[in-house]
Amino acid sequence: MTKNFSSDIVIKKRKKHFLKKLSVFILFVLSLALVVFLADILSTALTAGKFSFAYIKSNSIKIEEKSLYAVTMGKSEDKFQAFNIAGGVSILGAGGYVWEENNTFYVVANIYSTIEDTNTIVDGLSTSNYSVDVLEIKIPNIKLDASQLSKNDKKKIQNSLNRLYSLYEDLYNMAINIDTKNITFIQGGSLVNGYKSECKIIINELNAINASLNLDYITKISNTYVYVAEILDALVYKLLKDGQLNYIVKNAEIEIVYEIYNLIKSL
Repeated sequence: MTKNFSSDIVIKKRKKHFLKKLSVFILFVLSLALVVFLADILSTALTAGKFSFAYIKSNSIKIEEKSLYAVTMGKSEDKFQAFNIAGGVSILGAGGYVWEENNTFYVVANIYSTIEDTNTIVDGLSTSNYSVDVLEIKIPNIKLDASQLSKNDKKKIQNSLNRLYSLYEDLYNMAINIDTKNITFIQGGSLVNGYKSECKIIINELNAINASLNLDYITKISNTYVYVAEILDALVYKLLKDGQLNYIVKNAEIEIVYEIYNLIKSL
């Protein structure tokens, strides 16, 4: 009698244990499917188009007004709450960068160069549990006085501004290639190391140009490159150390756009 009773208890425990394991497995599969879905949605827009961000006209270097579009997955006036949201969306493959604008903290999933791409992404995320919206990033029209610069130095300043923007494009495309398994994290790290080396060369060129001129806008561009080089350095480390965290390239990409945006506004 006791033996049979004990046997019944054991069977029930095994059944519960099995059901518990099955429930955990199903939850894991559903979570993984959601991560894959969001990563795919956030990375399937058309690749960023190449265009001349800055151009030379007579004795000026100009940037025309342009808009980029950030897909946000939450916002808050509380910075810590925004970072909590960012942690959640990062797990799902979104960039999760906390963008501060007018005392509001936006959790940015990714940034797109056209409203058409942006709307495609927003439509794809409409069934998520996050508050999905679009933040338009308006890069203002600027005109830099280049009358003191030689023809060659004007070209270097123009190229430095264009390279900043194309760094955003490069990381945007890299995020897609990592998400779609076209390149590995190690290959991505190697590419980013190359971008970082380019930044250091540009910093040296800008400082050489400005050694005798001491132009404020060249100093600001150079300082932005110093910070961008630090972003890329941290990204290389994360790519090599934290493999499989597919949000890290998007996060760095968004941070670089944030630096470009603040630089252009300050010129």
